[in-house]
Amino acid sequence: MEQMAEPVAGSHYQRLHHMLSESSWSRAEVRQQLIVDANSQFGHSAALVFDESAFAKKGEKSVGVARQWNGRLGKTENSPVGVFAALVRDRALVDGELFVPEHWFDDPERCREAGIPQSLEFRTKGQIALDLLLRLWREGLHYSHVVFDAGYGHLPWLLNELDDEGETFLAEIHADQGIYLENPLALMFLAKERLAHRKITAGMLSCHDLIDILRHKLPRPVSASISPCAWRRGSTARVRKAG
Repeated sequence: MEQMAEPVAGSHYQRLHHMLSESSWSRAEVRQQLIVDANSQFGHSAALVFDESAFAKKGEKSVGVARQWNGRLGKTENSPVGVFAALVRDRALVDGELFVPEHWFDDPERCREAGIPQSLEFRTKGQIALDLLLRLWREGLHYSHVVFDAGYGHLPWLLNELDDEGETFLAEIHADQGIYLENPLALMFLAKERLAHRKITAGMLSCHDLIDILRHKLPRPVSASISPCAWRRGSTARVRKAG
């Protein structure tokens, strides 16, 4: 809290603590003002990025705390995790929600003690991200396109939802993620009738294979810019290929 007070002109630690912990204020109205300010500052030129963040937290009382991946630490740790939306032409956090792991909802007493409303239901991080996006769109936020990493890009249903909404988006996906170059719905119906219990692979290839194909088919100036899928370094250690 002390660090929050430092960059805010005219603020004071105790005032901020009271506002966030004790006073009655409308989150929706604050978000609306953020949207107005962001639109006036960036117009439609900023990308809307979805990502999660976490911080280490000891104990079991804090809402949503669990042993889960903490990207800031680069390891699994006892942490609460939030899903956030931000405009990135110049940093502007516009919305976010806490992710509550599913096992929390198996303990109603724990939820009650932590102040979780009974109406709240479990949602995956992908579902939270989609809800944030649709809410910001309905409330008039301007942005040029949507961006997210493979934590969300590996979810086909999310990509389909964004496509159905007419969104322009850039999604990171795993190198070994299976993709279809044609709509696989016909294959799905066929599998239901004749190929039950068999994995559908016809027409599917990995992103790694697709890149190799593009390197040979695209014009040389373009293909030269496409690098083979490889290891990359994380913030604290070598990142292993997902599989």
